[in-house]
Amino acid sequence: MFILIKKILCSLIAFFTVALSGFAVPSEKKGDPAFTGSFIQSWASSSWDDDQWESEMEYMKQCGLEYLIVQDLANKSAEESGGSWTVYYDSKLPEFENADRSDTDVLEKALYHCRKAGIKLFVPLAMFDDFWSETALTEQYAEVCLTSQRMAEEIYENYYEGYEDTFYGWYFVPEINNNILNIIGVRKLAEGLNGILGKLTELDPSLPLLMSPFYSNYLSGGPMLSLAQLVSFFEHTDFRDGDIYCPQDAVGAGWIKEKDLKRVWATYAKAMETCDADVKLWANVECFTSAVADTLADGTKVLP
Repeated sequence: MFILIKKILCSLIAFFTVALSGFAVPSEKKGDPAFTGSFIQSWASSSWDDDQWESEMEYMKQCGLEYLIVQDLANKSAEESGGSWTVYYDSKLPEFENADRSDTDVLEKALYHCRKAGIKLFVPLAMFDDFWSETALTEQYAEVCLTSQRMAEEIYENYYEGYEDTFYGWYFVPEINNNILNIIGVRKLAEGLNGILGKLTELDPSLPLLMSPFYSNYLSGGPMLSLAQLVSFFEHTDFRDGDIYCPQDAVGAGWIKEKDLKRVWATYAKAMETCDADVKLWANVECFTSAVADTLADGTKVLP
């Protein structure tokens, strides 16, 4: 009972602290920003030969990269398109029996070349295309999270040995955000992730999980409701010490403007104060621009 009351009080304090401060950001500087990692897509790298992998690794080292995140290792198409899987590693899981498979084992290639280059790899799990329209409001999210648990066990058993210094952690692929569907389904989102976190702890508690959500000014419930969603998410998710919350800045994609960043990051920081675990707050800076959200329904020009 005491723990429950403590969580409720922490949630309320975070909510009203940010509200009354106008989302002010502390002036204290806690460290110098550093560019240390990047993402790579399985579909894009599945056709690379060893020469191209080595070339890419050399570019990464020249940029000072320490970490590489593979975007996904299994993707399920939308149900209306057949709900078929595409898999980018050597899997024997029954749900992938009829999956499309890449010509090469992307995970093996990434581990091998990251080890040669001294770069640490975050290994991804599963994603499904219907997440963008369903989030956790149907059974599909829970099913894909269960598949991710099975993937994690198979991957750890078959790939970890020999790559202990390279296999650095895991990547949770669905990009949780603050749109209305994510706000409504926040408890279900946490439940699915908790199943994965439980499996990862069972396999090896020393390997952190990284997730990369984002914040949007559009199709959301506004700053206060978005903060309440984040507080609820951190309250109901069983994060471990060392797990990494690494939000996309969403400027490149056009979901917020650069002037919004201080407010949004103050929201993240305050919400994370309610989390019992020592979760790290990293930043995923988008180095691209997207036409998807260039001009929104209200005519607002988001990108420069």
